[in-house]
Amino acid sequence: MVEGGARIITSFLAERLVDHIVLTVAPRLVGGLRAVHRLARAGLAHMPRLRNLRYQWLEDDLVLWCDPAWEEA
Repeated sequence: MVEGGARIITSFLAERLVDHIVLTVAPRLVGGLRAVHRLARAGLAHMPRLRNLRYQWLEDDLVLWCDPAWEEA
């Protein structure tokens, strides 16, 4: 499990060390897209597609579970 700020999240995604993603979307703007901004600038091929996407509302929060599917370089 990795929970961190923008640098740690981006580092794990950039090295493709992510097997499963749990993302919580709360009704409050906190950090924006900085966690994946560097990868997005490199192009969509560096961003994983989201497979086996599941979601659940927990009160005001939307929780998403998915598996990253990396495209071959």
